[in-house]
Amino acid sequence: MTTLRTKWGADLNYLKENITTTQWRKLTYAVANAVQNGLIDDKNGLLSIPLANKFIADKIISDLFVEEP
Repeated sequence: MTTLRTKWGADLNYLKENITTTQWRKLTYAVANAVQNGLIDDKNGLLSIPLANKFIADKIISDLFVEEP
């Protein structure tokens, strides 16, 4: 998820292949909310944090981490 800070972003396809189905559902919900609130950009499955939000990048990323029960 820290790749959200880079110019390449985080690849949703890579994430989907490397997390559980439950984690994927939770992540997609959190991502949809973050995109809707303008916190992250989703460009064809590549997530990134806009320059205007770089100062709150740690908070954005921590909100996207999915914990196992």
